[in-house]
Amino acid sequence: MAALGEVNSRMRDFFDVHALAEHNRMHDTWA
Repeated sequence: MAALGEVNSRMRDFFDVHALAEHNRMHDTWA
């Protein structure tokens, strides 16, 4: 289960970065 937790942590980090990139791109578009 430790491996599964590691995968979940990495996926969460990946999606957080992706969401932040989308957020910044949206602001650049409407700025």
